[in-house]
Amino acid sequence: MRISARYALPLALALVSAPAAAQRLPGAAPEDPGRMGAAKAEYTRDVLREHDQLMSGWMNAWSSQDKDEAARAYAADATVVFGVDRAAGRAGVEGWLDRNVAEIGELRTSLSDFRASGALAYAQGTFQYQPRDQAGAVPVTGSYFAVLVEERGRWKYQTQIFVPDAPAAPTPATAVAPAAPTDQASGS
Repeated sequence: MRISARYALPLALALVSAPAAAQRLPGAAPEDPGRMGAAKAEYTRDVLREHDQLMSGWMNAWSSQDKDEAARAYAADATVVFGVDRAAGRAGVEGWLDRNVAEIGELRTSLSDFRASGALAYAQGTFQYQPRDQAGAVPVTGSYFAVLVEERGRWKYQTQIFVPDAPAAPTPATAVAPAAPTDQASGS
C-alpha cells in the first residue's frame, strides 16, 4: 500500500505527536488524581519535618544566645519583621539578632498552619517569650508568619514576621486616675 504525499505529512505528524499528547502539561490534572493528593501530602510532611528541625535548631540557638547559629537558619536575602523593627539581607538579619537575642528570652512557638509547594513553604502560628533580665515583666505573646525557601537543598527562612499582641487595656480597677488639678495661683 502506497500513501500519497498529500496524506503522508498529516499522518506523520499524527504519529509523532501521539506521545506528546500523552504528556501532562504543567497545571493539568494527572491521570491518577488520587495519587496527586497522596504525593502532595507526603511532600508536605517531608517539608514540615525539615521545618520542624530548622525551627528547633533556630530556637535552641536563640535560647543559648548563639547568634551565628541562629543566622544560619536564614536565606541570604531574608527579611525579619518584629513589631515595628525590620531587617533585610544577611547583614540586616545579623544586626537584628545582635540587638534582640540577648534581650528576648527563650522563645516558644506553636504551629497552626503549614503549606508547601515546590521550593516554597509557609508556616503560621503563635509565639511567646519572657524578656530576659526583666523580673516581673509580662510575657510577650503574638502571631508569627514565616515563608521558607529551598536554598541549595536546605530549607531556610526567607521571611519571618512576628506581630506582638497589643498590651491588655487596663481595667477600671487597675487604671490610674489622673491627678487632681492644683491651684498654684492662689498661693495657699
